[in-house]
Amino acid sequence: MGAGITLWIRPGAKDSTDAQSFLKANRYAADTVRDLAEAPPRGPELDSLAKGLGGDHWPLVDLRHPRYGDLLPRGAEGLAPGDLKALLETHPALLKEPLLLTPKGALAGFRESKWRAFLDIGKGRN
Repeated sequence: MGAGITLWIRPGAKDSTDAQSFLKANRYAADTVRDLAEAPPRGPELDSLAKGLGGDHWPLVDLRHPRYGDLLPRGAEGLAPGDLKALLETHPALLKEPLLLTPKGALAGFRESKWRAFLDIGKGRN
């Protein structure tokens, strides 16, 4: 039985590739690896990711996405949570990548130091 770890990536994208290399180098494996374009998180998975990121869907949003301003214009920060979730389900390209969901919580976007701390990798090393 797996540990319930899911990794969503965009194949070929630098952050996804870096995250996969980091996980492999540290012998950490996801039970499931999914393509964000082919099988993005939906419904309860989006809710689990949001909960793992502090209870809000906003940390899942890629603020640098080229269509961000078109789909979420200025003032969208006040968008109702259900509406933001529906928008992410309709436009999964707005999701940060990679996304990691574990029983412990979630990560959105790859920053090695953040992933290292979250996954307790390398504690006690200089």
